[in-house]
Amino acid sequence: MQLRIKALHPMQAKVVTESTKFNVLACGRRWGKTLFGAQHIAIPHLLNGYPVGWFAPSYDLMAQAWEMVIETCRGYPAIIERKKDSAIIDSASGGRIDFWTMASSSSDRSKVGRGRKYKVVILDEFAHARYPEADWTKSISPTLADLDGGAWFLSTPWGRNYFWQLWSRGESHRNWSSWQMPTRSNPYIPTAAIERAKQDLPADAFAQEY
Repeated sequence: MQLRIKALHPMQAKVVTESTKFNVLACGRRWGKTLFGAQHIAIPHLLNGYPVGWFAPSYDLMAQAWEMVIETCRGYPAIIERKKDSAIIDSASGGRIDFWTMASSSSDRSKVGRGRKYKVVILDEFAHARYPEADWTKSISPTLADLDGGAWFLSTPWGRNYFWQLWSRGESHRNWSSWQMPTRSNPYIPTAAIERAKQDLPADAFAQEY
């Protein structure tokens, strides 16, 4: 039984080739960032025996990522345990993906990921987390210390917030890489659909979302 892995499109392959320890990917809508994170970051680490943390700003977004991983691995014998009620997937190699929602965080306290250690973390739609700086600096970043792990911040941008600050590090900070990928860089999205959105949406909304 083969994994249901979708091939990387050219811009996703470019990101993989240029990636470093900390990676910030600002993408237009429908670029494929969540599927990319699930199939090309989380699952390979899972099957290689590493602990992985997946973080999303809401339960619904977390559940979507869970379903992507489960659908990709459906029937694959190396996946031995799936606990949706506790949002955990285990593999026969000893790997594990913990799925967390950042919705319960507060401005002065974040509990997501506390007590865990990860080889890699994926922070999906991170620009839309309620308290992204507190989540990253006070809870999630320390989970990488034991295994000298890395991180992927995947999001559609939302103004010049903390996600934008992290994205800016790719220009000057060692071990940080950043990319800005518009929707049209995904060859599977019809150009006509993007052009319709450009005509229908306010200019600032189109610039942000696409």
